[in-house]
Amino acid sequence: MATSQDFATWTCGEKLDRRYLLHALRAMAPDLRRVAAGSTHKTIYMPDIEAHRS
Repeated sequence: MATSQDFATWTCGEKLDRRYLLHALRAMAPDLRRVAAGSTHKTIYMPDIEAHRS
């Protein structure tokens, strides 16, 4: 198995329930697809990921 630099993770702690994060990311899927860039390999760059943090 291999990964690339196009890999971002959210680590859940005591204040973030993993099930909530799963549902939140699924709900955000259309927005995340909209900001993805690239013709061959779609990527969401870190500034765009950080912009979705609250």
